[in-house]
Amino acid sequence: MVCNQAASGIAAVGRETGIPTMFGVLTTENMEQAINRSGGKVGNLGSDCALGAIDCARLLQSIKTG
Repeated sequence: MVCNQAASGIAAVGRETGIPTMFGVLTTENMEQAINRSGGKVGNLGSDCALGAIDCARLLQSIKTG
């Protein structure tokens, strides 16, 4: 429930402002999943999201500066 509302709010920010937004919230059922998704077996999904945001910002900057 919380994840769905957070995702909807973040998507709305992107739509209303025209600024791309990233959703990097881990939704887990237990500590093991949280550990695995934040640097364990699955890799660091938060880091992946941050890198995506940086790539997006660089792309927008290059478009604006031509």
